[in-house]
Amino acid sequence: MLSIVEAIERSGVRVWLDPSGIPGGTSYGHEIVAAIRESGALILLCSAASMVSRNVRQEVALAWKHERPILPMLVEPVEIPDDLAYWLEAAQWVEVLNRPEGEWLPDVVRSLGRLGVVVEPPQTDEIAPDGIGPRTVRLPTPLTALLGRDTEVHELAELLTDHRLVTLTGPGGVGKTRLAIEVAHVAAMAFLGGTTFVDLSPVRDPRLVLPAICHALGVREVSGIPFQETLVTAIGKRRALLVLDNCEQVVEAAADLAALLAACPRLSVLATSRGPLGVRGERAVSVEPLPVPLAVVGAGLDHVRASPAVALFADRAADVRPDFTLTDDNVAAVASICGRLDGLPLAIELAAARAELLSPEALLARLDKRLRVLTGGPRDLPDRQRTLRDTIAWSHDLLTPEEQTLFRRISVFAGGCSLEAAE
Repeated sequence: MLSIVEAIERSGVRVWLDPSGIPGGTSYGHEIVAAIRESGALILLCSAASMVSRNVRQEVALAWKHERPILPMLVEPVEIPDDLAYWLEAAQWVEVLNRPEGEWLPDVVRSLGRLGVVVEPPQTDEIAPDGIGPRTVRLPTPLTALLGRDTEVHELAELLTDHRLVTLTGPGGVGKTRLAIEVAHVAAMAFLGGTTFVDLSPVRDPRLVLPAICHALGVREVSGIPFQETLVTAIGKRRALLVLDNCEQVVEAAADLAALLAACPRLSVLATSRGPLGVRGERAVSVEPLPVPLAVVGAGLDHVRASPAVALFADRAADVRPDFTLTDDNVAAVASICGRLDGLPLAIELAAARAELLSPEALLARLDKRLRVLTGGPRDLPDRQRTLRDTIAWSHDLLTPEEQTLFRRISVFAGGCSLEAAE
């Protein structure tokens, strides 16, 4: 148990713990009551011993009395007593069990952050120039939950521990950026030299990629010194992560990125692009659309609701129409909408935004003209993601004239085609 507490403290969370323990059957001292009352949250380590402890029940009751959030951590496979289960009904659990520290600790930090607990950068001997602080995390904080990608998030975070260049590839609207941000949040604990998001969508000249990275890192340009040299000096041997978003239109800068990785031995890059960067050592991972239910007729509502695509539609539809719920009457139409949209997250979100005015049945009937219907995305999205037509146009405009001709010709196929058919 002490090792778990020490790991949480290393992550930047200040933990109050009675160093001598609390003898069974004794009453709480005022200092323990004060510690719980003034805490940001109560972390409850659920083990066989703690689940039968009278003192644990008193701690949980005190946390409720003083309106302190509770974060239960399942340390051992145990049965939670009914009285404790009642107190913990609304809590978000973190499973430790046999998971390595690198998996469960980021979950703890993110959960505490959601509860309002301040997580301070842990102490480290690494010194960074130009104000790039150790464990600095410069990542967007999305306003919506990422649904249906839990497995991919943890697999990609693990992949970053062994591969220094990971590129998420896939068509526009499949959710590469959103997935990359979530992966970076989870993996940030492993990068003591900092994690930084670099939006390359406004950049069209590959020569401006390195200056964009300098700007995101807060590294000052030095007159007469190339940006590559400036970045190498700033990053050095720090264990840092760069998230380079939207690389497809500046893919010619891949050689500069490879040279930067070679010069900074502990730097890693998580890139998003509609195609691989094409350099040695790159691990390209295709981001697939969300799974859709294969069959609806006769399937239970819980089975269909468990589909990530259907769950995404229902969640986003409730944003614009709070009384929207999946029912036996509309679930078939929602599942059909997700299937018609091939599980593409952006298309599903644009369709769900129409739930304010259209029922799922009415929306499904209009999907024959989906490019006209799937418009009006959130204003905080880039223009290319506010309509499905613009998303497709962004990719089309990046093609060479010969590729655009091929694109038009193979449009006769639905759902893909074989190489022989394309030839």
